Amino acid sequence: MSSGEYVPDSSGSSQHSGATDRLEAEIDRMSASPSAPETGTGKGQEASSSSQASGAITRGAWIGSDINQPEIDWLYRSRRIPEQVLCRLPRGEVEPAPEPGEYVVFSAHFERGFGLPASNFFREFLDFYKLQPHHLPGNAIFYLSCFVSFMEAYVGLHPTKEAFARFFCLRINSVQGKNIPRPKPPVQCGSCIIGARQGSPFFKFSGLESVRVWQKSFFYVRNGGSEDFINLPAYFPGTPARTNWKFNPGTNHIETNRIVRFLEQLKKDTDICSDDIIRAFISRRVLPLQRRVHKMSQMCGPRDPTKITSCALSKEDVVLKARQICQTNMPMDWEWGFLPLSSRNPPTAEVRT
Repeated sequence: MSSGEYVPDSSGSSQHSGATDRLEAEIDRMSASPSAPETGTGKGQEASSSSQASGAITRGAWIGSDINQPEIDWLYRSRRIPEQVLCRLPRGEVEPAPEPGEYVVFSAHFERGFGLPASNFFREFLDFYKLQPHHLPGNAIFYLSCFVSFMEAYVGLHPTKEAFARFFCLRINSVQGKNIPRPKPPVQCGSCIIGARQGSPFFKFSGLESVRVWQKSFFYVRNGGSEDFINLPAYFPGTPARTNWKFNPGTNHIETNRIVRFLEQLKKDTDICSDDIIRAFISRRVLPLQRRVHKMSQMCGPRDPTKITSCALSKEDVVLKARQICQTNMPMDWEWGFLPLSSRNPPTAEVRT
């Protein structure tokens, strides 16, 4: 076992042993508190990672990691990392230096809807575009979570790269500076920006801007046994090759056309709004980018196995958690514009066809 490796004990970190309601409630208080580890690791980072800059040298560059053991403990207790995965803190290195079998992950990503093992959609997304987690700023993870939340909780379908590419496009995030000649090189961290495709009917979301640099939250994970509980591509340093970044199914993809028509009609017939999409995964207590046994449209109550906790959130708690990861004017006494799907509110025939 390497120095600095963390092995969860059996007192409350197991995703399958079932934490007590008292422990779950304490976790919620920690995560909603301004002093919680969640607010200390990339909370409120760049809206596109290009809107805030502390200088051309440090912006988007590796600058070490300040992740600490209490933050790792919280990720276990909140079931963002399963007990079958082992974590190791960096030892002062500026850039990640994973040991054989290790992967590089970011606490800032776990705070915005990512979890281990990664979902099949997230893995397909990374593989198709030949991306690494360090290529994606925290707000990109938030946008992906919102896309998955809409697809599962309102359309009732698994997310696909075709539907994603119909609504979104990828852009390169370059190093900024008057003295840097063109073409300006991509930043080392957060070089892939997710933005709305021109004319996209999808909901608009706003990430957070912050003086806190999200890439300082990196650490290492590896599987504790032969089974894969991580589901990420092997780490490689460097910037993305922009593989398939121009992919757009356009109007030639039948299923995606159906999704677009459904979305446009839903906006006409209901009061659905972007806040509904955010509320859906926060209030349901799920991580959209974590592998789960079923879609959000099939969830069935407080003990649903896809939840990270059975503790319900108050409306105020939902708002506070939303404000930790995005810009929103969601009122404390909010009401659903349109109720998300569930086992008791299944998709209509119109959605399924």
